Amino acid sequence: MMETYYDDISRLSLESSADEPPNLVIPGCVIVDGQNGHGTYFNDNGELLVSTVGIAKKTNKFICIETVRSRYCGSVGDYVIGRVVEVLQKRWKVDVNARLNAILLLSSVNLPGGELRRKSEEDEQWMRENLVEGDLISAEVMSVYADGSLSLQLRDIHRKLNQGVLVSVPSFLIKKRKVHLHHFPCKITVSFGINGNIWIAPTDEEEKDCSSSGFMDIIQSLTYDTHDNIARFRNCCCLLAENKVMLFEKSLWLAYEYSLAYKVNEILTESLKKEIANYVGTRVMASILFPEDRKGMAIQLGKLIHQLVEQKRLEKNYCVIGLSGGSMPDIMAEALQAVNCDFKHVWFIFCDERHVPFSSDESNYGQYQRKVIAPIPAIQTANFLPIDPDLNLDDCATDYENRLREIFQNQLEKSGAQFPQIDCLLLGIGPDGHICSLFPDHAALKETNRWVVPVGDSPKPPPRRVTLTLPVINNASQIVFVTCGASKADIVERIINRKDPFLPAVMVKPTTGRILFLFDKEASSKLPKLSKSEITECRSLSSTKP
Repeated sequence: MMETYYDDISRLSLESSADEPPNLVIPGCVIVDGQNGHGTYFNDNGELLVSTVGIAKKTNKFICIETVRSRYCGSVGDYVIGRVVEVLQKRWKVDVNARLNAILLLSSVNLPGGELRRKSEEDEQWMRENLVEGDLISAEVMSVYADGSLSLQLRDIHRKLNQGVLVSVPSFLIKKRKVHLHHFPCKITVSFGINGNIWIAPTDEEEKDCSSSGFMDIIQSLTYDTHDNIARFRNCCCLLAENKVMLFEKSLWLAYEYSLAYKVNEILTESLKKEIANYVGTRVMASILFPEDRKGMAIQLGKLIHQLVEQKRLEKNYCVIGLSGGSMPDIMAEALQAVNCDFKHVWFIFCDERHVPFSSDESNYGQYQRKVIAPIPAIQTANFLPIDPDLNLDDCATDYENRLREIFQNQLEKSGAQFPQIDCLLLGIGPDGHICSLFPDHAALKETNRWVVPVGDSPKPPPRRVTLTLPVINNASQIVFVTCGASKADIVERIINRKDPFLPAVMVKPTTGRILFLFDKEASSKLPKLSKSEITECRSLSSTKP
């Protein structure tokens, strides 16, 4: 029976339809074709084998195994939340979602009263008075034993947990921070254990001051609003984890605030789960910087380009940057003047271009010729990849895609991906929310296979254009939105606050990359004042020098 089972699954083809169940694999399974990713390895015969139990996922030719349950691998200093599973002589065993149970020694615990002294036989006899099987505790990893098991310690900031809700998520979704205990304004405290356990409980002022004993059973009468908030935070944790959004104080608070428009039991409906996760995912994957004016924006953009070019020169000896039109040529002209680096191996490609002669004022490449190439000796015509405006519109788009494929040929051969990973795209935002030449409700937004498409009916003159498609944009390593001027304040407010799903700018959701928003004072004038947590990530750069 066992031999038949292994014969059936020994060779696994991942060419399955969407209606078929996911491929559950075990170590030793041979994958018929594909490139190795997480959870796979090649044997001596060149066969691709599975190394862990999980679900086989295939993206183009890239194979990875999503484990059925991820186990926590601890390191010294980690904040963890676990459950006591056994009381032994001078120690407790604690389940912390690791391969082996952790050990909490009696000598590593600050007993009630906070006395730091040698533990006596009487202390050992009273161990069960402090912690018994089933108790939840927060602790810190003190050391890692040779077999991989963890030794824990309880300091004054750690305690027994009660009167709350425990949520378990994959440990890789917990973002490591300096502080893992957070008191939210709605009088709820959330503790993020690095091991994937999250504790949600009402805020207790004594606990907040860390003045009470860590072994006290703190029982208080809870209001309906408190119960409601605990349940809301719990549901937000679940939906974020289900959609693989990193969990930390900012992402959870964003999900909580967004969910306030709905009842608690509505949050976990399929449509709303995805809506909230998409909103939070876009916000936490993005950083927002507020230069005072266009000069400050050029300074920041120059710093970014300098760092990017130097980094990519060391990594792969070339760099690809996508450019847009509008006000971007003027900003780039000022930004690149101050950049002191070697542009010999830098490609500037166009996110979109108007199908007009280069001599026209409407030509993006023509603008860069006059404002960037001519006045900056370090940047040459050879650094740019313009379209061929002499071809008809359809052939022009096809030709530009083919020339882009030549640049990314080696990258695609190594990765097996369908779309290139451009190092950085510099995008503007139109008053209607369009990016590149992708306009609201336009058919070009639905393209899923091509890199470059023609646009013959642009609502904004000139009507004939070529543009990168959304899949190419979303596959970029970094996307920078550069927006300035009071005329953009309304659309910036819609994009950042309302997340209108029909705006092309909101459809930019990087698969693995990051988003950076650069808004000057006028463009950001209708955004609300930032919270303290956001201010730390959104710095004013008006006086920054490259």
